[in-house]
Amino acid sequence: MGVPSFYRWIAQKYPKIVADVVEDEPVDALGRRVELNSAEANPNGIEFDNLYLDMNGIIHPCFHPEDRPAPTTEEEVFECIFDYIDRLFLMIRPRKVLYMAIDGVAPRAKMNQQRSRRFRSAQEAREKAEEEEKLREKLIREGVKVQPKQEAGGFDSNVITPGTPFMGRLSEALKYYVHDKLNNDPGWRGIEVIFSDASVPGEGEHKAMHYIRQQRGLPGANPNTRHVVYGLDADLIMLALATHEPHFWILREIVFQKKDNEAPQTLGLGTEETKKKVAIARKPYQLLSVSVLREYLALDMRPVAPTPFKLDPERMFDDFIFMCFFVGNDFLPHSPTLEIREGAIDLLMTLYRNCLPTLGGYLCADGRPNLSIVEKFVRLVSEHEDAIFQKRAKKEARMRSSRQRDKQKAKDYYERQRKGSGTNVPQHRVLGGSRNASDRAPAAPTEQLVALGRGKPTPPPSAPKTAAENKSAADALRERLKTRGKRAAEATADVAPEADTDAKKAKVSDADKAEKDEKAKEFWNQLAEKAESESATTVETIDTVESDEVPSHPFVQSTAPDAQPGDWMCPTGCGSMYASKGSCFRCGCPRPSEVREFKAGEVMDSKSFLKQLEGIVKAMGEREEETDNIRLGESGWKDRYYEAKMQATPQTRDEIIRGMVIEYVRGLIWVCRYYFEGCCSWSWFYPYHYAPFASDLYDLSTISTDFDLGKPFKPFSQLMGVLPAASSHALPAAFAPLMSDKDSPIIDFYPEDFALDMNGKRFTWQAVALLPWIDANRLLEQTEMLEYTLTAEEKRRNSINEEEIYVNAAHPLAKQFLELEEREDEDVEKTLKMDPKLSKGMNATLVSVKRDAQPTMIPSPMSSRQDISNNKVVVASMRLPTDRFVPPVLMPGAVLPTPMVTEADLPPPPQLFHQTDNYGRNNNNNAPRIDYGRGMAGHPLAGGRGGFQGSNQDAHALMHQSLGRGVPLGMNYQQRLPTRTPPPPPPPGGPALPQGYPQAYGAGRGVPLGGFQPGAPHPGPPGRGPPASYAPGGNRFAPFNNLPPRSRDPAPPRPQTKKR
Repeated sequence: MGVPSFYRWIAQKYPKIVADVVEDEPVDALGRRVELNSAEANPNGIEFDNLYLDMNGIIHPCFHPEDRPAPTTEEEVFECIFDYIDRLFLMIRPRKVLYMAIDGVAPRAKMNQQRSRRFRSAQEAREKAEEEEKLREKLIREGVKVQPKQEAGGFDSNVITPGTPFMGRLSEALKYYVHDKLNNDPGWRGIEVIFSDASVPGEGEHKAMHYIRQQRGLPGANPNTRHVVYGLDADLIMLALATHEPHFWILREIVFQKKDNEAPQTLGLGTEETKKKVAIARKPYQLLSVSVLREYLALDMRPVAPTPFKLDPERMFDDFIFMCFFVGNDFLPHSPTLEIREGAIDLLMTLYRNCLPTLGGYLCADGRPNLSIVEKFVRLVSEHEDAIFQKRAKKEARMRSSRQRDKQKAKDYYERQRKGSGTNVPQHRVLGGSRNASDRAPAAPTEQLVALGRGKPTPPPSAPKTAAENKSAADALRERLKTRGKRAAEATADVAPEADTDAKKAKVSDADKAEKDEKAKEFWNQLAEKAESESATTVETIDTVESDEVPSHPFVQSTAPDAQPGDWMCPTGCGSMYASKGSCFRCGCPRPSEVREFKAGEVMDSKSFLKQLEGIVKAMGEREEETDNIRLGESGWKDRYYEAKMQATPQTRDEIIRGMVIEYVRGLIWVCRYYFEGCCSWSWFYPYHYAPFASDLYDLSTISTDFDLGKPFKPFSQLMGVLPAASSHALPAAFAPLMSDKDSPIIDFYPEDFALDMNGKRFTWQAVALLPWIDANRLLEQTEMLEYTLTAEEKRRNSINEEEIYVNAAHPLAKQFLELEEREDEDVEKTLKMDPKLSKGMNATLVSVKRDAQPTMIPSPMSSRQDISNNKVVVASMRLPTDRFVPPVLMPGAVLPTPMVTEADLPPPPQLFHQTDNYGRNNNNNAPRIDYGRGMAGHPLAGGRGGFQGSNQDAHALMHQSLGRGVPLGMNYQQRLPTRTPPPPPPPGGPALPQGYPQAYGAGRGVPLGGFQPGAPHPGPPGRGPPASYAPGGNRFAPFNNLPPRSRDPAPPRPQTKKR
């Protein structure tokens, strides 16, 4: 689902839903390979029944792995996929079913998003190639030796689409892999493997959920089956909730992680293959418990007042899913009113809690929207529209101003250094060491000292000098130093001699002074020569830097405890900075480039070249300079929106808006049914690039809710609908000219250049691609005319097939497979109803595979693997019902898990985005909020990197020290709290507890340091218990909101440190 931050948001809001996966390591401490047995008990302490793999979440990472070199052959891709599945299987160790689903032909509503993504990918690849050529030419002109251009050895990721030759070969490779595992792996032999490849219509995760729904309520089905689904899409959370299965987990990688310094090392032992695999980073995994999420939602969505109808948690779960559709999905553009990064879901949940008793019912009934109730709810949301837009405009203006200040700081730093010492470092660094160092530099000669403020006024800074001018200045400085020394000597010679006694007394002191002055002159002469050489080098560097660039310092990775790749150290000694900081917050030093500058004659390696190219491409993706002409929040914003986006005039405006509203609401109905029932129409799609405002969604009850089911496209027709002309190689030769020939009747479907509407966003990946819509009738007319040209293999790839189920010959279900194949009805399709007693509770119709169900030998599709002889695996096709409606309720016999969530685990009421001032303070309930941002890495005021980690411990200690509380660094709040003796409770009506102890929620603006403590007094709002263990990342400046008045007592003396 198109909600990029949803997983992070929900994991931060409800921290108990996530647990780390425990894995058995495949290597020992010496790096030697260890054989793992998946038939053994699961190391996570729970045995799972079914594992469902969204295979596209595996295929794409194997095309572009982050932890290893990109594959150069298909076999390397296949091996990577096999390794991926092996690891996932070992984590979960399913005991009944493994379901592997690859995306097939998608509904038309999804094809529009796929088309946009693939066209933009092709456009970005073309722009990157152009920039690479420009960069190569520029470096060659500057005399830098660049590695010769090499043809990319990778693959076009657009071939990961149903119907391509690659997907056909991948299907055969995975069938071989399944046979191999069922024949040889003890942990696989007792399970049933269902394989749904790209020839089966539907998205992979939706095919898996269709299987789960169709098993519910049938004879032999276990209502307490333990399901685990793997995938990276946020919509898996919604789909899992929509099944109403009480035992459900979602498996996924931890996307952001720190470097693991405790990874096993080979220590020079083991095979080369083992060493290579150990070197590859093994990302940790997490299990998100949907059952725990259900507990959170059941408590967190309870209305504030009694409802006139029965309160049903299952219906509230459905309403939560439906509300999230407004924030974003793959089938509709998100509402302009609601952004998840602005706490849109928190707003919807708050309104739901407050208004459910007055709505008259739930938003959804049996998985379909109740439009009359939805309209009432949307009207409540629209009342906040103006405030949201105004706050958004203020926030974006403030962020834009901050970025401009950062850029200006960098430019000012550049000018200051260039006009000052002629070097790229501050003046105190030229002298070496700290300003406070005792051995920093010798004093200047006595005759050069001038009292500060007593000499001539300092002239204004002059324009930057050339190398020759700098050299002349250095010569002049050296000459002045020599002249001053000569004048001092002559003046001493002209003085009349004093008495002999005075001369004798002064002889020794004059000699000492002369020796010191001589050493000082020698130092200043050396400094002048150093300044000369550095000035020449600096000017040469500046000549090669464009006017809007700043000189680069060497990049130094941050060493802060929570540092991540890209965090940097300020070269002038200010400390660690986050990667997002463009300049130092103290000195203005620009963020150093991670690629050093190469001079004429040097050889630039390929890695540095690609890194520099990556920076250029990244800069191209930022278009902050584009003007926002809509100006949401200013008077007339709605008229400007529809005029700019839809070319609406005063005469056509109402008609256009109503058309958008009708299709948008029909889209909400379609999406809701897609998640709860399956695809209700293969041909429907939302025919606009933009969504209407919440305030325009009215009179919804008159909108039609009927859909025409239609049928899915064939694979080649879908390829023609989603691929750009640059990927025509994935189609049969006869189809390619339709995409590139200027005389093609559908050439208008394949523009090489198309507009990107930034739509108020900053980066191009957030922009709206204004591509022409596909006319299905015109497209199908052309593709059907060419089907007669297809070869037998191409006809197979262009066909619609059914899922296949594989079992070992020792499995009880194998008897039915063989019985099906032995039937003699050649003229009629061979079918047989599956026996749930033999299949461990599975229900389906078995269909003959039209080939040998148990061949003796399975040929290997890969040169690196051997053929499988003496095969013991049996296969059959499998058909599930498509018209059976399964109500979204708990099935009879379902046993809910032991509750893990209590009132104390609930987060505090959210801090709504539009009800806060510019500093993050809530003007209504003063509630803490989850921190989505990152500040300065390692800075004392910086909290954790978002999430529910609590605030920075040393920052609390520093603040307590500043208040005279003497808290040693390195102790956190929880460690300090028990050592204090709490003051006696205040008298009734008296003042609240002093700062540092848990306060009553809402009494002040701040949050106790370290979060609310378990068991601490915390009345909270009515009906909500104390969020005892909840410690949000929160506003990192919240501890300063309730500081006590400054004490008049003298601060305790600072401890004396011994001098070394």
